[in-house]
Amino acid sequence: MAPRSARRDGWFADQHRASRGAEPGEAPLVEKGLLRDWLIAGPFAVVDSLQNFDQDLLNGETTLEPAADQKAANKVWKKFQGPRDDFMVFGTADVPWLDLTKEFSFKPNQLAYLHTYLYSPRGGPARNRRRSRFRP
Repeated sequence: MAPRSARRDGWFADQHRASRGAEPGEAPLVEKGLLRDWLIAGPFAVVDSLQNFDQDLLNGETTLEPAADQKAANKVWKKFQGPRDDFMVFGTADVPWLDLTKEFSFKPNQLAYLHTYLYSPRGGPARNRRRSRFRP
């Protein structure tokens, strides 16, 4: 049997159930503190990405519980996986980035949504660090 981190079938379904209080099932472990399994929806064209950043383009973004292939406004939530660390690559000193340009071509004034589920069998403190290559 493959280790938990290697099994991917049903990951989002398991994470969705876990977010509702069920067991985590076959959800992959968080490796090296980096969340790599995401759902993405977009891109959404806006007039000005800085001024429209807080606009709710999904009509209820704070209450969403998305799943893969579920409709999101006029888009669909898709599975997206960030890069894994490759211990055979020598000299990499940067954190693996979620490169959305592989999924969406770069155009000015567009926004996208990313969503992931994080399951913990018991409560406790968590730290969330985000960085962006694109700064206004």
